Amino acid sequence: MARNLKKLFPVLTAIALSACATGGGLKTDLMELRAGAFQSYAQGDLATAEQQFLVLTRRVPGEGEFWFRLGNIYARTHRPEAAIEAYKEALLRQYDKPKSWHNMGIVYLRQAGNAFTQLLEELEPSDPFYPRIYSLNEAIINLLNSAFVYLRLNCIIAHGHDSENQDRP
Repeated sequence: MARNLKKLFPVLTAIALSACATGGGLKTDLMELRAGAFQSYAQGDLATAEQQFLVLTRRVPGEGEFWFRLGNIYARTHRPEAAIEAYKEALLRQYDKPKSWHNMGIVYLRQAGNAFTQLLEELEPSDPFYPRIYSLNEAIINLLNSAFVYLRLNCIIAHGHDSENQDRP
């Protein structure tokens, strides 16, 4: 419970301060925007969620969870550089950092895997580097697959069913 309150403290502070200045209208707007962003995200409407989380990061820049979700959206829409930058912003603001470190690492692994895959397409199998590059590429693919399985198992353990994990990149 205390951990959740720590996560929500920057949002609640911003909402409270905003409500004092505007008579409560901004508080309602922020709460509705936040609810809409998380709903769009959960439903897979990433274009809408992205726009909503961008507004939230401008209006409540100290809330790490908004940056984290934005990083996930960028990762899921194949924009790794933007994802990494959003995860870095999340890390500056979050109390609970493992999710952001994990997802940023997954994005880096994907980039490495893409680089090695492209290199394999250009190399001849007779090239002396080919076996090493092939082995590295396979190792990265295995790491990514095991990370995916781990996330799915955690989802089953936490929620009792095999639904899509909302924290994955």
